Amino acid sequence: MIKQILVLLSGILASFSIFGSDWNIVYQTDQMTDEKKILYISPDRGIFILCTPNNAGISFLGLPKMSQSTPKALVRFDKEKSFDVNGAAGKDFYTIASSLDKKFIDGMIRSNSMLLDVKDTNSNQYYKFSLIGLSKALKKEPCLKKSIVYLY
Repeated sequence: MIKQILVLLSGILASFSIFGSDWNIVYQTDQMTDEKKILYISPDRGIFILCTPNNAGISFLGLPKMSQSTPKALVRFDKEKSFDVNGAAGKDFYTIASSLDKKFIDGMIRSNSMLLDVKDTNSNQYYKFSLIGLSKALKKEPCLKKSIVYLY
C-alpha cells in the first residue's frame, strides 16, 4: 500500500503547481486491473488520502526522517482526547494504512485540525494539520464505502 501511495504521489505532485484553498480530488484508473482510485490532497499538500474500492491510506508529509519503520503515533482532533494509531514511516512521511478505524475517520471528517505525534527517537514535536474542507471533498466524492466507513 505504501509503495502505491508513493508512486501515485510522485506523479501527481509533479503535475500540480498551484493549490487553492480546497482539497484537490484526483482520479486514476489502474490500466491492468481497471481499479479506480481517488486521491484527496490537502491545500497545503501535507495530507494525502488514497482510496481504492477496498483500501484506504492516509499519508502525512513533512515529518523528519524516522528511525523506525513502524512507529506508533498519538493523534488528537481539535480539543478531543488523544488516542493511539499505528502506521508505517518512510523518509519524510508517516502513513496510516488500511487498519484505519471509524473513530479515526470520523475524527478527520468532523474536525478542523489534527495534531500528530509520531513516537520515534527522531520525532520530538507535534505536527498540526488542517482538516478544513475535507468533509466537503468527501461529500463531493465519497470513497470510504468499503474501505472504512461510509458517512454520506
